[in-house]
Amino acid sequence: MPDLPDFDWPAQRVLVTGARGFLGRHLCTHLETLGCGAIYPVRSTEYDLRQQANVKRLFAAFPDATVVVHLAATVGGLTY
Repeated sequence: MPDLPDFDWPAQRVLVTGARGFLGRHLCTHLETLGCGAIYPVRSTEYDLRQQANVKRLFAAFPDATVVVHLAATVGGLTY
């Protein structure tokens, strides 16, 4: 496998859906350690991404996002 150039994390503005979930929390912490330029955490209470109008509103709110990580999900059926 060829060597890949270093990724310029300080230049990236990362939009993370599901940022308050288990994976999203850990990803945001890791992005901070990488020195990510900006992290935009998105919660489902702010944007219901099942609705196309909300998806458009999300991208309009963060037009400078360079990376999108979609981790949002509806979890059901878990009982403790």
